Amino acid sequence: MSYQNPKNGKNVRKFLVIEGVYMNSGDICPLPEIVELKSKYKVRLFVDESISFGTLGRHGKGITEYYGIPTDHIDLIMGSLEYAIPSVGGFCVGTSYVVDHQRLSGLGYCFSASLPPMLAAAAITAIDSMEKNPDMFLDLNNVCRQLHSALSSLHQLRLGGHKDAPVKHLRLAKSTGCNNHDGQLLRQIANESMKRGLAVIVASYLDQSERFLPQPSLRLAANRLLTENDLDKVIKILEDSCTAILS
Repeated sequence: MSYQNPKNGKNVRKFLVIEGVYMNSGDICPLPEIVELKSKYKVRLFVDESISFGTLGRHGKGITEYYGIPTDHIDLIMGSLEYAIPSVGGFCVGTSYVVDHQRLSGLGYCFSASLPPMLAAAAITAIDSMEKNPDMFLDLNNVCRQLHSALSSLHQLRLGGHKDAPVKHLRLAKSTGCNNHDGQLLRQIANESMKRGLAVIVASYLDQSERFLPQPSLRLAANRLLTENDLDKVIKILEDSCTAILS
């Protein structure tokens, strides 16, 4: 961005690409502040709603609904149909000018096969269910906050991310100072948790491609059907697994 002279922004092509919910951290992007930057520096704003679509907002419409920001403030919204929606592929939403350009010039249009009818029907059915049952998003939000609060009580693991995000990351409260060693300990904790009935994984990254490699972490995903008893069980298993591995 041209910090010295923001007016020059309209003469240069610049793009600001963000995620609604960051998979690698569980953070929620500060969209209102980013929209202000977009307007000030005349950049095109692209938002990846892969995690936030179907999880954030009163009706599950994503980060724009979560903050109450009109979608016409965003140049292009894209997302996956493989997270909250049980299908494959993805979507792009924007002005007709941007979408027409993407449709005709994108490599995906030239070389990719269309979504199979069965999976297209599955995606449509899931979206119909979201529209008919908006209370599911209130349930999910409550579970996300309860899970966040419960995970915050762990002593040997440090919770990261936003309380409303459906993705939670747990890192060692006392790092060994070596990412490889931290990762090995977390994998042992994950395996021990699996033996005790909790499915938890160690987040994986493309080590050679990540510009800022995140610290190793356990990654969990919230489900709106989790009960208080389920959450208590999650905490008990994680505590016992940490004690077994780290003590």
